[in-house]
Amino acid sequence: MTNKNFKFMFFTYFVIFGILVAFFGSFVGYNMNLIDIKKNIDKASQEVGLIKKFDYLKPDIEKFDEIVKALSTNTSLEEYITSPDKQKRNNLTNVFYAISMSNNFIMQARFISEEGKEIIRVDRKNKYDKPFIVEESSLQDKSQRDYFQIVSHMKEAKIWHSRIDLNIENGKIEVPYKPTFRVAQPIIKDNKFVGMVIVNLLASEMISGLKKSTSFDHFIIDKDGYFITHPNDEYSWSRYTNSSIRLYDEFPLEAEKILAGENKGETFYSFQLNDILDNEDKAILILKPKIAYQSTLFSSNIKTSILIILLSILVSIPLVGKGVGAKLLTFRAFLTLFSCDLPSLPLG
Repeated sequence: MTNKNFKFMFFTYFVIFGILVAFFGSFVGYNMNLIDIKKNIDKASQEVGLIKKFDYLKPDIEKFDEIVKALSTNTSLEEYITSPDKQKRNNLTNVFYAISMSNNFIMQARFISEEGKEIIRVDRKNKYDKPFIVEESSLQDKSQRDYFQIVSHMKEAKIWHSRIDLNIENGKIEVPYKPTFRVAQPIIKDNKFVGMVIVNLLASEMISGLKKSTSFDHFIIDKDGYFITHPNDEYSWSRYTNSSIRLYDEFPLEAEKILAGENKGETFYSFQLNDILDNEDKAILILKPKIAYQSTLFSSNIKTSILIILLSILVSIPLVGKGVGAKLLTFRAFLTLFSCDLPSLPLG
């Protein structure tokens, strides 16, 4: 075997060996990185979910609970209930108006009588408009609405939360849709229900902060798998609209796990919201890693692996001439074990 052929053989085998080592190392490293990527997604989901729940949602709910409590115990309300007259009604109306002015999430603030009739009502069309007082001639009978039926039968003056649903006026769902969350409290006097305070919140504003994320798609479902919110707005409020999309359509293999209360699966992370919303929805916030987010992580990992392979190939190329002798000698000894007849090679 000539010196030239030997160098070529040495180069070929060494490069092949380097490629195999690089591929094996990259394969092991890639799988280890997959584990790291999964851990990073797990960690990110916990951070995002807890921030949404405790930094966005909880403070808003607590704030509106306090607003309803304040209205329910207001002196002007007590005076009106004790001996109603026009002046006291005007005083109470001003209180409700001032409260509505203080927060642009308040869509309606009302006092409803023990018979279910609206006595005072302050409305707001959207968060950019100022509230306005509804004329007495436009006030409605709400005695048949579910919220009145529930609150009027409460025995204690406690806060009550409605489902998150679409606002209804005159028996029909308002169009365009107005997602609504109601906070109410019965007025109990001498162990008797004498009326209720109820505040309707612009739920779309309240939950808008829960839907924003660069890394995850956000879903909120109720206990039956209907979407309260969905990344595609056409599928939101599916309990109340013509949309037939439910949790089983979005997560066909894991819907049962989500509804059963599991907080993590192959394609989801979930967070129970009922400890904050405390209503019939038994709502669940679901985070689903966005494809773009996962692709970025995987792409970065693949690029790193390819770079390692290329670098391994480059450093595997033996230097011709000075300094190569030790490598050639080692390789020659390796081939000698297989009875290869090799010529003497210069080491200088």
